[in-house]
Amino acid sequence: MPIITVSRQCGSYGDEISQLLAERLGYAHYNRDDLLNRFIRPYVTNHVFRMLQESPKFYSEIFEEGQTYYEYLYECIHRLIKSESIVFLGFGARHFFGSEDDAIHFRVFASLDNRVDRIVQRFKMERDSALEYVNHWDRKYQRFVSILFEKDANQPGLYDGVFNTDSMSPDAWIDAMQAIVRDHMTRNRLQRNEQNDRAEFIMDDIPEMKNQSEIEFARLLNRYQIDWRYEPKSFPVEWDEKGNLITAFRPDFYLPKFDLYLELTTMDQRYVARKNRKAKMAKEQYGIDVKIVYQRDYKSFMDHIQYDQTDQLTDPAKGVIL
Repeated sequence: MPIITVSRQCGSYGDEISQLLAERLGYAHYNRDDLLNRFIRPYVTNHVFRMLQESPKFYSEIFEEGQTYYEYLYECIHRLIKSESIVFLGFGARHFFGSEDDAIHFRVFASLDNRVDRIVQRFKMERDSALEYVNHWDRKYQRFVSILFEKDANQPGLYDGVFNTDSMSPDAWIDAMQAIVRDHMTRNRLQRNEQNDRAEFIMDDIPEMKNQSEIEFARLLNRYQIDWRYEPKSFPVEWDEKGNLITAFRPDFYLPKFDLYLELTTMDQRYVARKNRKAKMAKEQYGIDVKIVYQRDYKSFMDHIQYDQTDQLTDPAKGVIL
């Protein structure tokens, strides 16, 4: 499972999104205080602990045996990820991991006006005080990353996904993050199998799916070496009068080579009309190519494939080695 880091601006909903993402994925969740309390607090004085909370420069001080606090934390974090699947919030966590680590990095931001409004509502502050509060924490986050890692936390190129919470609800962005995580895991599985020209996925290599039909369809795509992604993206298609998302369309499969989304309707046929409606709205709003695979077409196709396999195995005239 990949490591996940979430960087955020103050008031961007990054804290809430990070926590809920961890819950959805079944990951542990850590922020700066969690890490400091677990790995450093028992071994240092109150003064040192406060310095680590306030001063990024203090991480270059020697902790023990010639090792700095930064080096010690780096080792602790990398031991931790060997035993747990983790979402790390803040603390410049993105920079504790390099390209050799299996990690996904997200950045959550929003406009200053919206962030100030959220702080006003959350803490019942006057707007001037809320603006000062947001600016203070923005500067503090930026200074920490700049001094400790010599990076600009606001650079989008540092992240695999950058999310503006002005435009959509936190729940919609969590859906998008989950899709990125699933896509990342699928890509890794495909890369591990590239060494075998006709390699087929075993059952454990199929991501968790909703029903047996999807698993059989994924195996079929693997058999014919068709690159695919499972539920890679959610398309918001309908909102209420307050701008809250009420309907989204998440196709079952995406075929990158053909830029084609596929939606299977092989289970409860009562939902076919609803799926058709959502697929139509997604086509109109996003210009994507979506094909609906109906139950009768799916069964006909699978029956044909099974017949083909039986025919090959029982007809020596075709030169098939049993």
